[in-house]
Amino acid sequence: MKYRLFLFLVAFTSASFFVSQSHADDEAQQEEKPLSVYEEIELFTEDFDEASERHFYAIYGSYNLIKVVEEVQAQVGNAIDKCIDANPDMKDALKTRHKDWKAALKPIMKDADANIDNMIKAQEYAQPKELKRILKLNDELRANKEDQVEKYPVTSPEACEYLRVKMDETESNLTQLLRSTLVSLPNALLEESSEEEGAEDQGEDKKSEDE
Repeated sequence: MKYRLFLFLVAFTSASFFVSQSHADDEAQQEEKPLSVYEEIELFTEDFDEASERHFYAIYGSYNLIKVVEEVQAQVGNAIDKCIDANPDMKDALKTRHKDWKAALKPIMKDADANIDNMIKAQEYAQPKELKRILKLNDELRANKEDQVEKYPVTSPEACEYLRVKMDETESNLTQLLRSTLVSLPNALLEESSEEEGAEDQGEDKKSEDE
């Protein structure tokens, strides 16, 4: 289905989440590996009709976009703290801008989270618990990657001032990103409705021809 290609539009979705397991039996040469994130989703959606698949990927994409924003928030917060430690004279300017930045994102973040909950409640093709399990597969993958990578923000005065100024841009970009999650479900349902209407029209045309 074309909606499965949506996976590749989400930068942090990985199709190679494998952990090798060794066997005690030397004769068993083939190692067993858990399913990748991509394989788990393929299995989860294999019996979905197009409308259900479209709805699921609207949820999946929105959820992952929200997680991207959360990661950026955490990284910016860490960088701000490091900059303040290294440049105490910049504390007020950095803290004030960061506070305003967080305040601007907070309401749209709240709406985006609520939208995910509503999208899950609006579907009937999967148990909410199982759907949430699928969504959290990437959370585990991201957490594992985060543990493997040490991040050291540059804390020179120039770099910290650049961070403060760039928060205008990131505030705008992240807000737009979050707002895009609020229209994902309506767009998915609109597409579904258009397809249903098209099918009905074709049925009516066929009936007229037969008459």
